Formats: sequence, C-alpha cells, structure tokens
Amino acid sequence: MRTINVNLLGSADLFSIIRNLVLLIAIYCYFIGWLYAYYLFYAFGISLNAVDIPFYYFFVYSYSVLANPLKMLVLIIVAILLLVAYFHLPSWINRLAIPVVLAASFLLAFYAAHHEASQEAWRKRRGYAKTISFVFTKNARSVYPNTLLRANSNGRLRLLTQTRDRYFVFYQPSGESPELPYGFSYDIQASHVLLATVEFQNLDK
Repeated sequence: MRTINVNLLGSADLFSIIRNLVLLIAIYCYFIGWLYAYYLFYAFGISLNAVDIPFYYFFVYSYSVLANPLKMLVLIIVAILLLVAYFHLPSWINRLAIPVVLAASFLLAFYAAHHEASQEAWRKRRGYAKTISFVFTKNARSVYPNTLLRANSNGRLRLLTQTRDRYFVFYQPSGESPELPYGFSYDIQASHVLLATVEFQNLDK
C-alpha cells in the first residue's frame, strides 16, 4: 500500500509538471503571436488596437513563426532544458537556472517574432498579397484620397486584413530591387463599399 501511494504521488507530480509546461508553452505562443501581429501591422503603419484581433488569433499567428523547423527545434530544446533542470539539478540551482532559461527564451521569441513579421511585411510589399478592388458608394469618393482611388481603378490595392467593419489595404508603388519606394496604407470603412472583389492565385499552378 505504501508503494502505491508513492507511485500515485509521483504520477500527480508528473501531471502537474506536464500541465505547467503546457501552460508555459501556451503563454510563449501567445506572446510570440502578439509580437508577430504587432510588428507586421506596425510595418504598415497600423496600430494593433485598430485591427481588433480576437485573442485566439495570436496562437494562429505564432504558427507563422514556429513553423520554421529551426525555431521549433529551439522551442523543443528549451522545454528539454527546463525538464532536465527540474529533475536533475539541485533546487538552489533551479532557482537560478530556470529564470535564466526563461528570460533567454523570451529574448529568442522576441527576435524570432520580429524577424518573421518583418520578412512577411517585405513579402507582402513585394506582391505576395491578395489584390482587392472596391466599388464605392457615391459619397465615399469624396472621403478617400485620389492616390487610393487611382490605385483601386488600376488594380493595385492589396488586402492586408479585414475586420467586421473595415478593410485595411495598402498600395505599394513599384521600385528597383532591392529598394522599395514608400507605400501607402488605407483604412476603408465597410459602409463605404458596395462591392469588394478579391483576386487569389490558382492552386493548380
């Protein structure tokens, strides 16, 4: 009976460790996704608060960062280091080692999210974003600048994201590689739009 109690206690401890580790990974994923979204929209001059992203989207955004095999490997190594520190190091070392590992992980997560967001913003500005065109209401034509209206007429507007009541789009003038001219971001109210058409690539290509 005594042995059974010890095993049950050990199982409870293991369950607690796994639960805490999963919670820690969830916190990191949320942190990474938030940073990725922040710097992606920041690159287009858009505040993250204006986009009104549901909190669970940040977990999806974190996948864009962690999908890289090297970055996923780093996350696995961090988890292993935390487990090794917990099980094999004296408690007084754990009190020093674990905070250091966590702090270093946050710095790596910050760099990875910022880097991937910058790369994605660059790809979008290079043309890897869906083209969108609008049919505006009559009153809306006097609201928006001529630069937007011309880009819309010429099929040069790109969709950045869409919320319940707004479209966030941008226009990127052409430039010589690797430099790009300044682009323009626009916040378009859905109430000003009669029709929005989005072009996407053929998946068979």
